[in-house]
Amino acid sequence: IAYLKNEINNSDQAHQLNEKIHLINGDFSQHYEQILSDISSRSRAGRTIFLLDQYGYKDVPLTICRKILDHLPRSEIILTFAIDWLIDYMSNNASFLKAVAPIELTESQIIKFLETKGIRQHRYLVQRLMIQHIQTVTRAPFFTPFFIRSAQAGRDLWLIHLSKHPTARN
Repeated sequence: IAYLKNEINNSDQAHQLNEKIHLINGDFSQHYEQILSDISSRSRAGRTIFLLDQYGYKDVPLTICRKILDHLPRSEIILTFAIDWLIDYMSNNASFLKAVAPIELTESQIIKFLETKGIRQHRYLVQRLMIQHIQTVTRAPFFTPFFIRSAQAGRDLWLIHLSKHPTARN
């Protein structure tokens, strides 16, 4: 947060800090309701972009994404999602099931994913099923996944764009 504040202070927008630019340090899940309320009170349209850069695949509960899109139908969400890490560590043990609770994967879904392990296109199948799952859970009719490959890790990461309005795809 100190780095971000320093960057803003050294930018052309420094004068907007604490006026139009508000920095909130903390767990997003503890602050998002107040953020939604603040946006709603300032704007009837609710046109807002949420950049939710999580570390992995479980730090941004999909219920929060759904609530954002329900509360602000003109909003957009850009969400990072470590899909290859999810696939690599997938199991049906209790600790994994607890870890994926925020993305609302059920034990039966995970078992279905694990059953594809021997199939030639296993990763592709799990990715397709996860795309359907995320779109269904967030209720985002407009869903675009962008694939980013980490050269260091040799794994794919998704940058997912979620919205409820078609012009967001432009």
